[in-house]
Amino acid sequence: MEDIRFRCRGCRLKFTLGADALVVTSLGVMADFQAVTVLGTGSSFVDNRADPDLVASLERSWSSLDSSTVRDQLAEMRRISSLLSTGRPRWWKCQKCGTEQTYKLIRVSSKQFEGKTLQEAKTVATNAVPEKSILALDVVRDVEGKAVGGEGKSATGAMEAARARVPSGAFDISPGEIVEEPRHGTLEIQAYSQEKAREVSKREVKRNAPKGASLEEMKCDVRPAKGFLRIGRKRGSWKVQWSTPFRAKVSFKTPAVVVVQFEE
Repeated sequence: MEDIRFRCRGCRLKFTLGADALVVTSLGVMADFQAVTVLGTGSSFVDNRADPDLVASLERSWSSLDSSTVRDQLAEMRRISSLLSTGRPRWWKCQKCGTEQTYKLIRVSSKQFEGKTLQEAKTVATNAVPEKSILALDVVRDVEGKAVGGEGKSATGAMEAARARVPSGAFDISPGEIVEEPRHGTLEIQAYSQEKAREVSKREVKRNAPKGASLEEMKCDVRPAKGFLRIGRKRGSWKVQWSTPFRAKVSFKTPAVVVVQFEE
């Protein structure tokens, strides 16, 4: 269950139910005596101004509470959350200064910030969010060096393909380099038709040529013989040329990322 955060308008003390504060409501007391069994029954659910919830700071940590107290407090928090979700005002009294007031919840948000160094990301975050509002600042990742590759039939095409894969927000992007020139080769295949020869050629290039190779050209050396009623039918012979693409690499850095959780 989410914590319930609010501030006393009298002494300006901040309370967080479920972390550093305790609450006692008339609803909880009535529930203890089994006087209330259905949420929404009774005038205290609609207007408790005459009998406000009592809120006090927790001198010890929440983890030091016994299981019975934690269970009771969670039940109180659920009652308060349910009532506040209706939009009706709910009154509470600060034990420290005695001010009676309605709950004005403090909303908690989070936002992501980036920087070319981890310290820069943290500085951007603390400049954007008032320090007193920050609840937590977590590091998602530090600056990372990475590289992406690209392929193309030309060096220019390979470089453009690699640059297109550089993510938004990257910095220190290198000009790029060709890391592999094209390779070429030839295979010989046999088949009963041009159509079948192309099918076999693609399969053989994939099986025998280097990874990424593609079929470039097929040249028939010996035409297949169709024969008559399959008598005298003979396979034709083709020379198949394959080639691999240009391969390029572009290196870059991704920014450090931090997430700030803060009170609005």
